[in-house]
Amino acid sequence: MVVSGHAVALKEIIYDVNGKAMGECITRSSDGDKESSFCTLYPGYEPSNKIYYGSGTILSVNTYEPQKGDHINKSGRSTDVTSGLITNVNQLVSDKNGREFYIVKTNYASAGGDSGGIVYTDDGKTAGIHLGSKVNDPSLSYYIKANKINKALAVERY
Repeated sequence: MVVSGHAVALKEIIYDVNGKAMGECITRSSDGDKESSFCTLYPGYEPSNKIYYGSGTILSVNTYEPQKGDHINKSGRSTDVTSGLITNVNQLVSDKNGREFYIVKTNYASAGGDSGGIVYTDDGKTAGIHLGSKVNDPSLSYYIKANKINKALAVERY
């Protein structure tokens, strides 16, 4: 299972929404445009492609390469499902250490606690993982491309 890199550290145990231990983080990428963690699931834990917060949408096993102007959805713990348009597919940003990287800029609303939320298309393709929003304008939100995450962690959708 792929989750947000700044939310889960190596060897950290992850839990589902009911507080049940799901697995443990075994790989982490802290690079800005690939920031993510891969967690193995414990034997007997059955994952689902159903989005928990908000929509109940079932995700396909396909990923999506973003295009400017396309409609996109984000499911997050704080704001549930919000939607918007992709405004830049290669937005240059800098992290607090001055490292520059490219991510996708959108205009869906988000808030603290939405980090790691799934970003997906109307037909259920995985677009990426929500990274954050502009502090003074929560309608400017950013996500990391699924294809970059998959490549960095050497994983694929299932």
